[in-house]
Amino acid sequence: MWSPVFEKMFTSEFAEKDAEEIALPGKKAKEVEVLLKIVYSHGRAQKVTDENCQFLLELSDEYQMERVKELCCEYLSCNVHDTNCVKFYMIADRFGLDALLKETLQESKYLPLSSLEKDDFFKELPDKTKLEICKARIQELEKTLAEYVSTCSSLVSGVYKRVAEKVQTTECDNYEVHRCGVNERFKLSCKCCRRRVQYANCDIEYWDFRTQLKKLFDLEHCNRTARQCKSSAAAS
Repeated sequence: MWSPVFEKMFTSEFAEKDAEEIALPGKKAKEVEVLLKIVYSHGRAQKVTDENCQFLLELSDEYQMERVKELCCEYLSCNVHDTNCVKFYMIADRFGLDALLKETLQESKYLPLSSLEKDDFFKELPDKTKLEICKARIQELEKTLAEYVSTCSSLVSGVYKRVAEKVQTTECDNYEVHRCGVNERFKLSCKCCRRRVQYANCDIEYWDFRTQLKKLFDLEHCNRTARQCKSSAAAS
């Protein structure tokens, strides 16, 4: 049987055991009918929908019908998006739907602060939960920023060194910098070397930097957080 509560009711020495009808105080007949259709058809004849999901979760929670909960969780997980993820997070937290909690937290990390501030469901969350969502958002921003910094740094360093190979034909006379560490004709940490490159007049090949440039392009167009930041900047 799908419900330990009903099983105990029908098999133990309760009055309901031999009763022809069982009263379910406070329950709506139509809602119980939907629940039973899901139970009898194993979720095939009657599907979980937007209209019935909430009361199915409440009934399945009260009567300990874990399989019905799982069906509701599967339905909600397939329909998580940025406009409902905070609401679904509240539902997942209330009914102990761990898989849905992870799914909604994953989606909420893409919500900008302006969206969270306007979200009525977010306002109702306890401070601990708000902190968890904001933490996920910060981690996502830091991850994207780190990718940008790493790629841009690699690109800038590569361009400087490539230009230096073409224009810096003599040793730099900034001995204080160059005598430390590896002996290199060009050092990015040396102001003199950088200045010489910055005022150089030479051509460089795109082919030499195609990897970093492609990564920057992919970050801008494929990274969801970067796309959002670009859209927000354009809107403002």
